[in-house]
Amino acid sequence: MWPMLHAGASSFLTVMPPPHIAPLSESNFQDALDIVQEALPELNASAELLIRRSVLAPGYLPELALVASCDAECCGYMQAFPPIAGRSDGYITLFAVSQHCRRRGIATALFYEAEARLKQLGATRVFIAPYGPAYWIPGPEPVRHTAATQLLEKRGYRVCSRPLAMRTALTSETSPRFSAGVFCSPFCASDVFDIQELMAEFSEDWKQIVLRTMEEILRGLRPAGELMLARFNSRVVGFAHVEGSRFGPFGIRAELRGKGFGSVLLTESLREMHQRGHNEAWFMWTGDATAIHVYTPCGFTETHRWAVFVKEISG
Repeated sequence: MWPMLHAGASSFLTVMPPPHIAPLSESNFQDALDIVQEALPELNASAELLIRRSVLAPGYLPELALVASCDAECCGYMQAFPPIAGRSDGYITLFAVSQHCRRRGIATALFYEAEARLKQLGATRVFIAPYGPAYWIPGPEPVRHTAATQLLEKRGYRVCSRPLAMRTALTSETSPRFSAGVFCSPFCASDVFDIQELMAEFSEDWKQIVLRTMEEILRGLRPAGELMLARFNSRVVGFAHVEGSRFGPFGIRAELRGKGFGSVLLTESLREMHQRGHNEAWFMWTGDATAIHVYTPCGFTETHRWAVFVKEISG
């Protein structure tokens, strides 16, 4: 770590000591939470949520949960995750600096440290912030997170995709959709083997979400309607996962896409959500093509437009 140059009240540059960086721990956890809540109130971060998306998240390593402090005061927090087995992509899912400590090189020091540690763990690229098992948002929202976007660009990150978030109101007037031979119903125990075979077509993080939800449903911890299934020719051909008002992930077998099965499953899932008392459905991430062809016809409208960033660190 190098000392930082800071322009003070005079025209001279003064040398500031670098921040001390330590792992997230019981002693600094509340400070880290306070920083996130102050810097990013839109995340609605709670102690439980921060624990779930850091310490309890798959792939968590203490040396990648970084708390920065200056003059014994915690002033910044960053959460990173190492590459998933067999891959070389690292992730930074969250970074925040206290308002009164900004423009002092805190975020730069955190990025320098996180990137160096990720490189040591085999990462050749770093993504902000689409770590499926534990992301907060897919990436900064440029119109809202202007300073963060400028910092990332300055550090050599580039935008690699622009996913969007959407929502819709749920009413009893949601009309069912039909496609010949397909019907939808909630998960039951006899579906386990079909679903395990189906999930081989999807990403590992989606698979883990669905497997965990099946277990929680079978234990009586969640309603069966939070995992709706599309069935065709006596096979499970699609799934729609729900958690409260949050919709997704959601998918149909590759060879059956484009036949309207997804629209049927989506609509039946929304009707099920409304019957359980939810007034809206929302999700964090989709692409423009899916938004146009699947979600917009079912009443969804765009609420946020994110920027996913990536940086090569192999050099």
